[in-house]
Amino acid sequence: MNATRLLATIAAATIAMAAITTAAFGHVERSSTGPTRRPTPASSRRPAERCRSRARCDARRLKRQNRAFAKRCEFKSIQAAIKRSRNNDRVIIMPGKYLESKSRAKQTNDPKCAQYKEDSDDGQGAATYGYQVKCPNDQNLIYLQGRALTKEPVPNPPPEDRHGIPDEGRCVRCKLQIEGTGAKPEDVVIDLAKDPHAKLKGPAKPLKEVGLRVDRGDGIVIRNLTAAHAAEHGIYIHETDGYLMQRVKFFYNKEYGGLMFTSDHGLTTGCDGVGQGDSAIYPGASPETVEQTNEPRRRVNQTITRCDIHHNTLG
Repeated sequence: MNATRLLATIAAATIAMAAITTAAFGHVERSSTGPTRRPTPASSRRPAERCRSRARCDARRLKRQNRAFAKRCEFKSIQAAIKRSRNNDRVIIMPGKYLESKSRAKQTNDPKCAQYKEDSDDGQGAATYGYQVKCPNDQNLIYLQGRALTKEPVPNPPPEDRHGIPDEGRCVRCKLQIEGTGAKPEDVVIDLAKDPHAKLKGPAKPLKEVGLRVDRGDGIVIRNLTAAHAAEHGIYIHETDGYLMQRVKFFYNKEYGGLMFTSDHGLTTGCDGVGQGDSAIYPGASPETVEQTNEPRRRVNQTITRCDIHHNTLG
C-alpha cells in the first residue's frame, strides 16, 4: 500500500431500496431475491464556509479535514475499517492506492469454502450469502456484510416470487457511509491488479473477482473513490435496499464497473467509467416496479444520472 491512511468514525448517512432474479458471470451466482421494502430518507450534513474563491475555500477545508483525520487514523486497510464498523458508521478513506495486502493473501476458490456453495437457478456451485460471510476475501478484495447470518433455510429451487429475502437477518452494517477524502475520485484507488505498480491508463491482470462487494448493506453510501482492474466488477451491490454511489470512477474492470444486482431505491450519480469488458454501470435484475408491479403504483427503482461512461464494450 502507498502510504495510505484510513479512519472509521460514527456519523449519520443513508438512502433506501428492494429487488429480484439472476445473471451470468465468471462465477456461478447464487439465486437472488429482493430485500423487503423499507425506504429511508438520505441525510448528509456538510459545514457551510465562506471565502472569496470557492476553489481556495474547498482546498483549505480539504487540507484541514485530512489533517484532522490523520490524527484520528486507526486502520491501514479499508477491509479492516469496514469489519470494525457497525450500523450508521462512516468509513473515511484518506488519499492513496489501496492494495489490501491481507485480502490479497487469501486464496481464491479455497476448497475449505466449498461447503458453503449450493446449486442455484444460475447453475451448480453458487457462492451463497454464507459463503461470502465465512470467506469474505475469497472472491472479494473488500467485503461488506450488511446483515447477520441466520439458520433459516433458503428455498431450492427458488420461488417464482422473488420479493423479500427468505433468510434475511438483522442489520449489522446498514446505513454505512464509505467516503474518500481526496480532491477527486482518483485520489482514492481500490486496485485489484496483480502488479502493484499498474496505472489507470490501461488493462492489467487482475487478482480478485470483485473490488468492493456490498452484500445486503441497506442504505449504503459510496462516495468519491475509484475501483479498477477487477476480474469481474469494481463495485458490486447485491440484494441491497437503498444505495447511493456518487462521484465514483471505474477503470478497466473485466465485466462491469458498477453492478447493482437485485437491488432497489438506488441512485448512481456523477460517475465515470472507461475500459470495462461489458458496461460501466449495470442495474441488473431490477425489481418489478412498472408493468409487473404488485405495489399500488408504478415507480422508478434505480436512477443513473450525470455519468460519463465511454470506451467500454457495451457503453
